[in-house]
Amino acid sequence: MSEGGYIQGAGDDSEAWAHGLTPPVFWANQAVLKSTPEDELPELIARLVAEHKLLDVAQDATLISPTRNLYIGSGSGVDVGGQYDLVIDCNASPAAAEGNAKRLNLGCDSGKLGSRDLRKCLDKVRDFIGARLPADSSLSVLVTCENGKDLSAGTLLAIVCLFYNDEGMYAMAQAVWVMDSDAM
Repeated sequence: MSEGGYIQGAGDDSEAWAHGLTPPVFWANQAVLKSTPEDELPELIARLVAEHKLLDVAQDATLISPTRNLYIGSGSGVDVGGQYDLVIDCNASPAAAEGNAKRLNLGCDSGKLGSRDLRKCLDKVRDFIGARLPADSSLSVLVTCENGKDLSAGTLLAIVCLFYNDEGMYAMAQAVWVMDSDAM
């Protein structure tokens, strides 16, 4: 106990007992939480928190200026067809997106290894965007990675450089992009 009467780990230590439950998740789901037996709460809370994180990715995405349709976010698992027409997930497994023409999962690792992986995947990004935006350049594109800063930023930079003009408007790629895999 401290001089002021504070007891470490008392009832305010939500990390220890709340299982990741936050006020927004609680208030959005209070009825089901209150009606669930105590022994089932940890599993329910884990599911609700995971669902909320997926929603946060979609809601917390940032529009890349000066474009009107490119967004960057963190996390993975965003469904296509909700708020975004196309999704590029830099970290998710490519197998998870098979058969979905509006989603590209690159399967990159994190950190330095991920940036090396990304360099090897940029041709897929070019092909994915190049096959979809010419038909409708207003399609919204969300690019995500685990932290929303590293791989997704590099991917968006490549998209902007290849497909957008200085005013942020879609413009077909003006030069052929040749990847030299030996240089990587």
